[in-house]
Amino acid sequence: MKRWLGCALTMAVVLGLLAGAPLSGATEETDAGGRPTVAAPLDGGALGNGFRKAAASGGLELYLHEGNGEIAVRDTAKDVLWTSSPVDREEEEFAKGVFKMSLSSLLTLTVVDSNSNSATESTLTCYTECVLSDGGVTYEYLDNGFRVILRFVDYGITVPLEITLEDGALCAAVDSKKIEETTASWIRTLSILPYFGAANQSAEGYLLVPDGCGALIRFNNGKTTANLYEEEVYGTDLSKVSDTSKRVAQQAYLPVFGLNNGENGYLAVIDGGAANASIRAEVAGKRTSYNAASAFFTLRDSNVTSIGDNQVTDYEEKVKDIGRMSVRYYFYSNGGGYSEMARLYRSHLMEQQGMESKDVSRAAYIQVLNSYPKESSFLGFSFKKQEELTSYDETRVLLERLMTGGVDTVRAVLKNWDTGSVKKSITQKPQISSALGGSKAFWRLQAFGEEKQVPLYLSTRLAGYRSNGWLANMKDAARNISNVNIKRYDYSLSTSRQDIATDPQYLLAPSRLMQKTEKLAAAFHKKNLNTISVDDIATMVYADYTKGSPSTKSQTAESFTKALEHLRQQGMTMTSEGANGYALPYLNAVVSVPVTHSGFDLEDEAVPFYQLVLNGVMEYTTPAVNLSSDPRSMFLKALETGSNLHYLLADNGGGTLEGTRYSQYYSLDCEDWLETVMEQYAEYREVWEKSGGMVIADHMLLEKDVTVTTYANGCRLVVNYSGAAVETAYGWVDAGDYLLAEGA
Repeated sequence: MKRWLGCALTMAVVLGLLAGAPLSGATEETDAGGRPTVAAPLDGGALGNGFRKAAASGGLELYLHEGNGEIAVRDTAKDVLWTSSPVDREEEEFAKGVFKMSLSSLLTLTVVDSNSNSATESTLTCYTECVLSDGGVTYEYLDNGFRVILRFVDYGITVPLEITLEDGALCAAVDSKKIEETTASWIRTLSILPYFGAANQSAEGYLLVPDGCGALIRFNNGKTTANLYEEEVYGTDLSKVSDTSKRVAQQAYLPVFGLNNGENGYLAVIDGGAANASIRAEVAGKRTSYNAASAFFTLRDSNVTSIGDNQVTDYEEKVKDIGRMSVRYYFYSNGGGYSEMARLYRSHLMEQQGMESKDVSRAAYIQVLNSYPKESSFLGFSFKKQEELTSYDETRVLLERLMTGGVDTVRAVLKNWDTGSVKKSITQKPQISSALGGSKAFWRLQAFGEEKQVPLYLSTRLAGYRSNGWLANMKDAARNISNVNIKRYDYSLSTSRQDIATDPQYLLAPSRLMQKTEKLAAAFHKKNLNTISVDDIATMVYADYTKGSPSTKSQTAESFTKALEHLRQQGMTMTSEGANGYALPYLNAVVSVPVTHSGFDLEDEAVPFYQLVLNGVMEYTTPAVNLSSDPRSMFLKALETGSNLHYLLADNGGGTLEGTRYSQYYSLDCEDWLETVMEQYAEYREVWEKSGGMVIADHMLLEKDVTVTTYANGCRLVVNYSGAAVETAYGWVDAGDYLLAEGA
């Protein structure tokens, strides 16, 4: 049995060396082939003999130990070393079995026996099955790194893993098309670098997960009875419909996770196959003695069929065509924590995904609910009628009153503004509603928007729809793994079960998306309407199992990205209510960015990571202030996170919405809120001006329910969400209030 790397470490080094510890003292020679090798132990044995330098680029050095399959990355800026396996794992006494072996592995798999029709999965580690097996691993050196060919010999599985340095980052990737399976053992999931940078029980720091706005999991928080954090990137696959509603959780909109250990840390971006990835985070004492975060990819889904009292599980025959599954690690050694992680992801979006900086103003975002579908009947036949809440003329008057009252910069989003809103059909052309005032009133509203420079974002539907006609439903709808049209019913609040009396939601087959997108763009362009809201294709991801034109979640995300790109090329300016990471480069603003996390037991606190990513380069808002159970706290969240203010209003109030699909929209009446909007905007504008536009340099939690935001001009905003006044280094802050400390 080959030795583990840690066998050469002395006890003093084990106790003193954490993940991300300084590296120094390297001396190099070349091997017979002229490739550099590490000739002497580094930092008293931190790496030791057996490592060779495989690449150097962008301030990073990549090392490989062919004997045990471990890698190390040196950040040369401050001599910081990151390893794929904990250097002190030789002393690990808590982890057992497969978890112990996972600590030494670059890659782990879960596999199923395709002959058994069972849901039982086995976990395989590449250290046990490949490194310790004769002929189980070979290495191929590349210009910027190396390729590890991992052969799970006893299972007939081969997985090529590439480890490279690219654009100042460490990149670990597996091409799904190059995975080989020659027996009945099929891969279910694949985890890349499961314990990279893992921090031991002496470390102080946290893990970042993209739950809602972002959440921190503190190292060694003692929550060992809590479930691991395991959430799908971009949300649950909507092709999987449950009979009962599941737990309510915030969506993981961003394909990222991070680890902060003292002054050092990394941000990991899943930049390939993200929609088929999930993020896992654990604390020491749960499975091992380490705190770690990683990404794993689902390569097969299953279909469960009940036969009598038994359940038979059938898996997809082939590995999903996800393409290149890739995780990119960006390192930092200057402190900054999650604020620095946000900066790194913002740079990634701009440099790798083409996101451009947009103009950012102190705008108030006003969503106007124009109508809703009301159940009606005629001669005994039931139908849905478009019921007016805010006509086109009333919308114009509402916006005029706000601007006259001092809200000098307004963005409007019109919900249910067209006749298609009654049926919730796919948007193919502007369908001006006579129930809302007709064509003349609509164009008066548009003329007002142009004159006052108020963009009017028109809500559209391109992925989720209620009805396109019976034939279109059959032809256009995506199908589930059983090859049946996906139907998503609303859930009853009283029973938590699907309410099949409601109209189901269908999901558009991705193969038909571009045709629909091109038709929408052409029709709106013809009418000179170029501001739209694209909520569904920016937030919904699902698989489609239609025979002849299937689509994985990742391929659907690519289809949505291409649709957004086409709309932008056709001159469309877009916003969305929430947005997944792939959509951000194409949007001018994101409405209703979450300001909290799901509150999973493992998590310790929410942080405004999403907002910090967009700060200074794009407008974004809080959820609607007037729909919050605590409007004052939501207003404070806007100040704390640099968000634009956001309100959802209607001229006719929300009382008539009870018992409808829109019953969650309460407290809408503009007469109840216009004065508050004006007052809050004036207060917001004062902070905006004193802070230099709310460009955030840093954010931190001072104590429970007390935050401090440091703006780029040196101002600090202390917000106290607690129920009692608190004393801070910047002065006393009353309960439910804030203090703006000007100057450096």
